[in-house]
Parts: sequence; structure tokens; C-alpha cells
Amino acid sequence: MKTSVKMLDDIEVQVEVQIPALDVDKEYQRQLGRLRKQARIKGFRPGKAPRSLVKRIYGAQIASEASRQLIGDTMSEALKKTGKTPVGEPSIEPSLAQEGEPMSYTIRVQVKPEFEVVDWQGIEVSAPSASVASEAIEASLEQRRMSNAERVPVEGRATDTGDTLILDLLGSVDGEADERLTTPGLEVKIGSGTLIPGFEDQLIGALVGETRKVEVTFPEDYHAEDLAGKAASFDCDVTGLFSEEVPDLDDDFAMDIGFDNVAALRADAEGQLSKEQELRRRQILEDKVVEIVMERNTFTTPTAMVQMQMDAQVRRMMSLFRAQGMDAQEAMKMIEGNSQDITSGAERAVRRYLLLDIFAAQEKIEIDDDVLNEEILQRVQGAGAYGAQLFENEEQKEGLRLEMRENAALDLIIEHAKISDAEDSESVESDESTASETSEPEATNETENDESAE
Repeated sequence: MKTSVKMLDDIEVQVEVQIPALDVDKEYQRQLGRLRKQARIKGFRPGKAPRSLVKRIYGAQIASEASRQLIGDTMSEALKKTGKTPVGEPSIEPSLAQEGEPMSYTIRVQVKPEFEVVDWQGIEVSAPSASVASEAIEASLEQRRMSNAERVPVEGRATDTGDTLILDLLGSVDGEADERLTTPGLEVKIGSGTLIPGFEDQLIGALVGETRKVEVTFPEDYHAEDLAGKAASFDCDVTGLFSEEVPDLDDDFAMDIGFDNVAALRADAEGQLSKEQELRRRQILEDKVVEIVMERNTFTTPTAMVQMQMDAQVRRMMSLFRAQGMDAQEAMKMIEGNSQDITSGAERAVRRYLLLDIFAAQEKIEIDDDVLNEEILQRVQGAGAYGAQLFENEEQKEGLRLEMRENAALDLIIEHAKISDAEDSESVESDESTASETSEPEATNETENDESAE
């Protein structure tokens, strides 16, 4: 086999392949023999028709099958001759195999770009400090107290702000009952603002066993268009009234939730917040240094890789939307509405991958099997009952190896960067800018059967 390689541009290669006549004849005769055994030719039993007759009747099919097989047998080796890494499906310009003649065909395929990553040392970036403010610790403790509040029945008084009511609703519009506005056992926390404006205020002072009449008007932008802007009336049967008792922040509370004392609880809150701050700082640093290095190193992104990334993103979104109850048509409409974000996000993800992959190769960063297996062991142990399901096949293991290699590449860039602490407002602005470019579109799922007063 002879090959001739030509770079059409920096991400597309063309390979001319020529297969010797001897190899062509061998495959042609094999296909002829195979078809001769299967052919049904009048006057001959299967496999007994003369080869010349089979060739005359099925010559075009034999030539096509021989060509297909010869291309399949040689394409992988021909692509290796390029010394490049193909991405996406190659396009092929075939020719028919003819007896006694060499066969030629042409491959065109996109490849990973090749370039040297420069100007990656000494990048000046800022990120928020990982230190934890005392106010944040107190807020975390308060959140834990609130999440452990106990709901207790209210006796001897009427509904007040902060209470939770259990209501059976019967709603009507223009004097006609509407089943969409009929909801038994609805929980409403007064003051939460979860219902349409004015609804909760009219429930203040209600007693258990009372039927309270509530009159409201649906907002003009209400998601059910036939209700938007209309007045509605609700008969609200109060079947339950509860308040929340928040535990004191003391040793008894700490022991109730698994700690020796308040000091241990406070230390745990500080530790959790510190981990969150470290992760946040790291993510901001990664995003910033990658953005700067990409700006300093221009290269062409293979459209085939972007398309594969987009396809994967669409599959993830479709799965998410269907899990939320959307039908396929509605989900696809949502996806099409976010096509621009999907495209830009996919292109940035591919550019990030290529940059770090090439940089890792350039700096000879590799993850050996011992390091990989140690990380797998830690992740399996940390996953508890689900650990056995992780890294069941080589593809999953190699995916982790790539993830670790990318993280090591980022470690090296950050290690050589000049990092300063940023004001929190500066880091938030950076987070929002990055999120607008890379985040996945989020689903919105409005419930049709529980319009109520929400």
C-alpha cells in the first residue's frame, strides 16, 4: 500500500491511498467466490455456476464489495501514516476494484491542531481568599438550626406571619369553579411569598376550622394565559395551623445532630465552609488562567469536535427535560431556543480540552497506573454503597486518567501564576461572566395541574 499525505489546512488532512493490483485481485476473487456460493442462477445449483457467468451478472456488486472491504482493511493504517490524531468521521472518495489493476481512494479527515502553548508562565490573576468570615460561620449555624426546626400545632391563637397553614382550596373565575384552582391539603407558609400577591395577607388571622374567602387577581404575566389578569375567588378551608420551634444553639442541640458540643459543631461548620471556599477559589483560578492562556494562544478548533460536543450536550439536556416531565417535542423546542448558548459552550469546552491536552503533552504530564489506581480506590471508598458501580470498565478508567491529567496541567499553570486576593464583588463578577459562556441552559418546568394561586 502506498500513501500520499497532504495537509489541506492546519486541521484537515488528505490521504491518497493506492492498493497494489495483487491485493486487489486477491480480494476480488474472494468476493467472487463468496457471491458464487450464494447466487441463484437459473439452470445451476448454488455454487455450481461458472465463475465467468457470476462475474458477468454480478460484476458491479463484486467490485463494490471488494472496494468496501479493501478500504476497511487499509484505512486505519493509512491514517496512521499522517502522524496526526483524527477527529470525527472521515470522508472517503472511493473507486471500484478492477481485476489486474491497482485501486486508489482518497481520505479527508479533520485532525487535532498542533501548536506550542506559549506565554503560560507568570499569569497575573486574582481570586477570593479561602479564609472564612465569622459572619459566614454564624449564618451556617443559623441555617442548621432552621433546618432542624420542629413543626408544632398552634393552639389558642389565629394565624400570624411565619405560620404554616394546611388548606383545602376551591377556586373559581367569573363565578365558575375551575378544577385547576382546586387543591386539597395545600401547605402555605405565611410571608413566604410563594402564592400570588395578596393571597397570603388575607389568611392572617384565620383559625383552624374556618373557611376564609380570598379574592385575588392573577398577574398579567401569569404562565396560564387564560387566567392572566383575571380576578379569582378562593374558598380556603383551614384544616391545620402550625408554627416552627427553632432549637437553641447549645450543647443539647449539637448532640442531637451528632456532635459532642457546640464547639465541635462550630468547627465542622467552619471546615465545610473552608472546603467550599477552596473549591470556589480553585474554580475561579482555573477559569481565569485558561481564559488568559487561550487568548495568548490562537488555534483553529475542529468543527467535528465541536459538533460531537454539541450532540453530547443535546443528549444530556434531552434526558434532563424528559426526566422533568416534558414531552420530546417540547424538550426539543427548549433545546432549539438555546442553540446559540449550546454552540458557544461546546466550542469553548473543546478549545479548553485541546489547550490543556496539548499543554500536558508538551510538559510531559502523564498519570501512571499506580497513581490512577490509588485515585480510583479513594473514590470507590468515598462513594459508599455506590462505589462498586464506579470504574467498571476501561473507558471509565481512562476518562478519570484524562481528568487527572487535565487537573495536573492546571496545577502547573496555577503554580507558576502570580495570584492575589480579590474583593468578593470582583470574583462574583468574574463568576457571572464565565457562567454566561460555559453554563448549561437550565430547564423550567411549570406544572399544569396545580395552578392554585402560585
